[in-house]
Amino acid sequence: MKLHSQKIRLAVLIALLPMSIVGIVAQENETAQPQTASAGSRLGTPIYELLAFRPEETTHISELDDELIVAQIAVFKDENQARLFLKNHSTIYISGVRLEQDEETKYVVYIGLYEDDDSARWAHESFAERNPRFLTSNFKRVRLGDLKPHILRAQNTESQ
Repeated sequence: MKLHSQKIRLAVLIALLPMSIVGIVAQENETAQPQTASAGSRLGTPIYELLAFRPEETTHISELDDELIVAQIAVFKDENQARLFLKNHSTIYISGVRLEQDEETKYVVYIGLYEDDDSARWAHESFAERNPRFLTSNFKRVRLGDLKPHILRAQNTESQ
């Protein structure tokens, strides 16, 4: 995963460079090879999205690496409130997962999964800058492995 993390950090740096510099970087560094057009389109991509872990295939969250960090922005006890929150913020790339914890069902809304705590912290900071109306006191970083038992318990409860 470290190589993936380095590639993402390189992508973040390239996305933050002015267009004229991007062309120079592309010529001097063959491994980056950004296209000017795609680099330009990344200029508007939030850092928290660029840093997020992206599996090579569509995979359920419970099957991902335990060491990934979930960058949580909200928790709801009511499914309708969670769905309304997601609907009202549909222009922001966010996800949700259902947990069964302490005999309660909870709905966690998160901005992404990250390879380390530093990336998740940076993602939270980036998200807060772009979305100042969100309460940063609700932000929490949690190791995915700590949430998996609760995710699986919620899946089992749902299937019964």
